[in-house]
Amino acid sequence: MNGPRLGVLLSGSGRTLQNLIDRIAAGRLDAAIACVIADRELAFGLRRAADAGLPHHCLQDPAAIWRTLNPSGTRVTHDEYRQSISPMTPSSAKRLMIAT
Repeated sequence: MNGPRLGVLLSGSGRTLQNLIDRIAAGRLDAAIACVIADRELAFGLRRAADAGLPHHCLQDPAAIWRTLNPSGTRVTHDEYRQSISPMTPSSAKRLMIAT
Protein backbone atom coordinates (compact mmCIF):
# COMPACT_ATOMS: atom_id res chain seq x y z
CA MET A 1 0.00 0.00 0.00
CA ASN A 2 1.50 3.27 -1.12
CA GLY A 3 -1.58 5.37 -0.54
CA PRO A 4 -2.54 7.51 2.41
CA ARG A 5 -3.60 6.34 5.85
CA LEU A 6 -7.07 7.72 6.51
CA GLY A 7 -8.82 8.83 9.67
CA VAL A 8 -12.60 8.63 9.36
CA LEU A 9 -14.95 10.82 11.39
CA LEU A 10 -18.58 9.78 11.67
CA SER A 11 -21.68 10.31 13.73
CA GLY A 12 -24.21 7.97 12.20
CA SER A 13 -24.53 4.84 10.12
CA GLY A 14 -21.05 4.95 8.60
CA ARG A 15 -22.13 4.50 4.98
CA THR A 16 -19.12 6.44 3.73
CA LEU A 17 -16.87 4.33 5.95
CA GLN A 18 -18.38 1.16 4.45
CA ASN A 19 -17.82 2.52 0.94
CA LEU A 20 -14.16 3.15 1.79
CA ILE A 21 -13.79 -0.33 3.31
CA ASP A 22 -15.35 -1.94 0.22
CA ARG A 23 -13.25 0.04 -2.26
CA ILE A 24 -10.02 -0.69 -0.39
CA ALA A 25 -10.88 -4.41 -0.19
CA ALA A 26 -11.69 -4.50 -3.93
CA GLY A 27 -8.39 -2.79 -4.79
CA ARG A 28 -10.12 0.27 -6.23
CA LEU A 29 -8.68 2.59 -3.58
CA ASP A 30 -5.02 2.51 -2.58
CA ALA A 31 -5.38 3.59 1.04
CA ALA A 32 -5.63 2.25 4.57
CA ILE A 33 -8.01 3.27 7.31
CA ALA A 34 -5.91 4.08 10.37
CA CYS A 35 -8.77 4.87 12.76
CA VAL A 36 -12.45 5.65 13.01
CA ILE A 37 -13.77 8.26 15.43
CA ALA A 38 -17.41 8.92 16.29
CA ASP A 39 -19.04 11.57 18.39
CA ARG A 40 -21.92 9.30 19.40
CA GLU A 41 -21.46 6.10 21.35
CA LEU A 42 -24.33 4.36 19.54
CA ALA A 43 -23.25 5.34 16.01
CA PHE A 44 -23.67 2.27 13.83
CA GLY A 45 -20.47 3.21 12.02
CA LEU A 46 -18.51 2.12 15.12
CA ARG A 47 -19.94 -1.37 14.68
CA ARG A 48 -18.92 -1.33 11.01
CA ALA A 49 -15.40 -0.37 12.08
CA ALA A 50 -15.29 -3.13 14.70
CA ASP A 51 -16.56 -5.70 12.19
CA ALA A 52 -13.78 -4.66 9.79
CA GLY A 53 -11.16 -4.93 12.55
CA LEU A 54 -10.39 -1.21 12.47
CA PRO A 55 -9.30 0.81 15.51
CA HIS A 56 -12.28 2.87 16.59
CA HIS A 57 -13.06 5.37 19.34
CA CYS A 58 -15.95 7.41 20.59
CA LEU A 59 -15.22 10.89 21.85
CA GLN A 60 -17.21 11.25 25.03
CA ASP A 61 -16.46 14.97 25.03
CA PRO A 62 -15.83 16.26 21.48
CA ALA A 63 -15.08 19.70 22.90
CA ALA A 64 -11.95 18.18 24.45
CA ILE A 65 -10.29 18.35 21.04
CA TRP A 66 -10.74 22.11 20.95
CA ARG A 67 -9.48 22.47 24.52
CA THR A 68 -6.39 20.48 23.52
CA LEU A 69 -5.79 22.66 20.46
CA ASN A 70 -6.61 25.88 22.32
CA PRO A 71 -5.55 25.36 25.95
CA SER A 72 -5.79 29.06 26.79
CA GLY A 73 -9.54 28.88 26.23
CA THR A 74 -9.52 32.17 24.38
CA ARG A 75 -12.26 32.68 21.83
CA VAL A 76 -11.25 33.09 18.22
CA THR A 77 -13.24 34.53 15.38
CA HIS A 78 -14.08 32.50 12.31
CA ASP A 79 -11.54 34.52 10.31
CA GLU A 80 -8.80 33.87 12.89
CA TYR A 81 -9.59 30.16 12.79
CA ARG A 82 -9.51 30.10 8.97
CA GLN A 83 -6.14 31.84 9.01
CA SER A 84 -4.76 29.32 11.50
CA ILE A 85 -5.40 26.33 9.23
CA SER A 86 -3.83 25.71 5.89
CA PRO A 87 -6.11 25.72 2.85
CA MET A 88 -7.44 22.27 1.99
CA THR A 89 -6.43 21.17 -1.48
CA PRO A 90 -7.11 17.78 -3.10
CA SER A 91 -3.54 16.70 -2.44
CA SER A 92 -3.55 17.84 1.19
CA ALA A 93 -6.94 16.21 1.73
CA LYS A 94 -5.34 12.88 0.83
CA ARG A 95 -2.83 13.39 3.63
CA LEU A 96 -5.38 14.37 6.27
CA MET A 97 -4.61 12.35 9.38
CA ILE A 98 -6.31 12.09 12.72
CA ALA A 99 -4.01 11.87 15.74
CA THR A 100 -5.17 9.25 18.20
